[in-house]
Amino acid sequence: MKGKYLNLRSEIIRAGFTCYNVAEAIGISPQALSQKMNGYSLFSAEEIARIGRLLNINKDDYYTIFIEPVT
Repeated sequence: MKGKYLNLRSEIIRAGFTCYNVAEAIGISPQALSQKMNGYSLFSAEEIARIGRLLNINKDDYYTIFIEPVT
């Protein structure tokens, strides 16, 4: 399951953040963010919304970043 959220990883880098920064900003531990990004647990709707606002993600891109599976 590793690498499930590659598009999200790209958006984090594009925005100039680290995963640690994103985790702190949305109120979860870096370990929890890692587990979510590696597909071991799910993002909540609120976490997705917070990440989207933080990274200034266009709402039209949410599907490809958070839902569309990357294999």
